[in-house]
Amino acid sequence: MRARLGAPQGITSTAHKLARILYYLVKNRCPYDAFVFAKEEELHHQRRQKYLQKQAAAFGLQLVPLQ
Repeated sequence: MRARLGAPQGITSTAHKLARILYYLVKNRCPYDAFVFAKEEELHHQRRQKYLQKQAAAFGLQLVPLQ
């Protein structure tokens, strides 16, 4: 976040993300489960990869996975 938004906004966005996680845990009275957030991170990675492939295709390029 810091590289994209700058230091002050990166810190604020990270704090906001942590606040949303804590609010969800307190509201639903459930313990922290890293698996749920890891799954969300994987979905984010897949969406990002799909976006990059689409963007590369717009420039007439093709992404090739590293071996």
